Amino acid sequence: MNQDLHDLEFNFIELKKFDKREEELETIIEKWIFFIKNADNLSMIPKNSAEIPELNEAYKLASMNAWSEQELAIYEYWQIRDAGDRYKIQEEFEKGKIEGKMEIAIEMINDGELNDKIRKYTGLTDDEIGELRKK
Repeated sequence: MNQDLHDLEFNFIELKKFDKREEELETIIEKWIFFIKNADNLSMIPKNSAEIPELNEAYKLASMNAWSEQELAIYEYWQIRDAGDRYKIQEEFEKGKIEGKMEIAIEMINDGELNDKIRKYTGLTDDEIGELRKK
């Protein structure tokens, strides 16, 4: 079986021979090599690497390796809490959208509009519109 890998590039590097300083890094390959060689010793993400999201994430993950168990526990707590907050915000947003559609449908019902038009502009089903008409 023959497989072509057109978008794959291999780079063989001797890390001991890579001696560029942060301010000398130009290509994305040099920035990744610098990361591989120096991630354990860096206290901050190099300025010229911050604009590359994947590299930025790699530095963050590498820095987490030096965290204590307590620091990791605190981080995980806040990550979980943040995710819960985002879920609540999304849930409230969706609830608000539904309430808004209901309000529009009620106005349209009060103006004598037919179900077809209400369904078109609100996305509500005939059953939902029927329930609103009963109120």
